[in-house]
Amino acid sequence: MSSNENRFPSDLQLEYLKPNAEKTTVKLIFKQLRVHQWIKNLLILLPLIASHQILSTTTYFCSLFGICAFSLITSTVYVINDLLDLENDRAHETKRKRPLASGDLSIILGLFLAFFCFTLGSIIAYTISPFFLILAFIYILINFFYSAKAKKLIILDCILLAMMYTYRVFLGTIIASLELSVWLISFSFFLFLSLAFIKRYAELFNLKQKSIEKTKGRAYQVNDMPVIIGMAIGSGFLSILVLDIYFNQDEIKETFQSIWFAYFCLPTLLYWLARIFIKSARGNMNEDPVVYAIKDKVTLVIGTLFVVFFLFAAFVKI
Repeated sequence: MSSNENRFPSDLQLEYLKPNAEKTTVKLIFKQLRVHQWIKNLLILLPLIASHQILSTTTYFCSLFGICAFSLITSTVYVINDLLDLENDRAHETKRKRPLASGDLSIILGLFLAFFCFTLGSIIAYTISPFFLILAFIYILINFFYSAKAKKLIILDCILLAMMYTYRVFLGTIIASLELSVWLISFSFFLFLSLAFIKRYAELFNLKQKSIEKTKGRAYQVNDMPVIIGMAIGSGFLSILVLDIYFNQDEIKETFQSIWFAYFCLPTLLYWLARIFIKSARGNMNEDPVVYAIKDKVTLVIGTLFVVFFLFAAFVKI
């Protein structure tokens, strides 16, 4: 081993002990809590929109408090996972830049953040419903199982990732005291399963560009790419099919004021998914499709149109 190879680890360790004066503590805390990921928890509002209860003030604010509570609890998971995975993160090309891994935030502060978010989130969740608090704890256990074991298992990791997104929709149903919709759960699961496969495809595409054949810590290989993109497309189209069948149920049609507006949701979703698939195949997709969607202006326009079409169908009689 060369002298340069010997020197790298020690230099890297010293780097984590150097505070970065150019970064403010508040920004670092927000980055560590992954505040940008909180937008995922807006899925808790989805049952309200689907059941046409979004205009119910009491239910709406209760759901907003649920989003706050769950966001704090998920941030607890992010911090704990980073604390437990410090050494691996420091050896990773991008994860070594995270506040705890880089040493910009101390381990003591990380522990305090985890305790504070967990405590405050639990208090808010219990105020909403003790059952909601129990379900939030179950999510933590599922997330830890995913991080410790399931993410290393081929296909199962994507299924569990889709289930964790769908779990947010389920939580929204519980918070708002609504009847659980099999249609909404099925639609959500297939849609997020498609995005989970896209996430894996994007990771493999990046490895292929670097002439690396296998993911580290996961069971995927670059040769799996055609199969994974195929499963992503199939799952995405299944979500559209579920939505189409849902709109065509007689009992569902009666709940809409102008059901024909709802049918515009189908080509809107189809266009967005097809665009995502093509972007992925070209290597233009961020490794996290959700983060990509947040930053993508076209996605924001399409998402707005989808919601507008659905709300018009629900509340505007023409």
